[in-house]
Amino acid sequence: MSAPRRALAFCLASALATGAAFAGDGGVSLGGFICARPFAPVCADQPDTYRKTEDISACQRDLDRFAAATAAYRDCLERQIAVAVRQANDVLDRFRCLSRRDCPSVVTRP
Repeated sequence: MSAPRRALAFCLASALATGAAFAGDGGVSLGGFICARPFAPVCADQPDTYRKTEDISACQRDLDRFAAATAAYRDCLERQIAVAVRQANDVLDRFRCLSRRDCPSVVTRP
């Protein structure tokens, strides 16, 4: 296992442990806690990669995994942005409600 992959595995394990530790305390679980940015495969920048067909194929597989991980990273960031905007709107709505003391009755969201 390469050094970047070992580091990624360690970070993921740490994030899982942290997410599990805080999930029961009103914290956020890993599902919304962290977006792991993928590492670009180093093979694409190494001249040795292009000398053998099997090395090119292996690098192509790494690049395919990188592209998929990048798409998942983008989706994760988009979800985190949506959550942050929703939380900010909730805080602003609550402040407006309490500052005017005319809060509407509790309405359940669909």
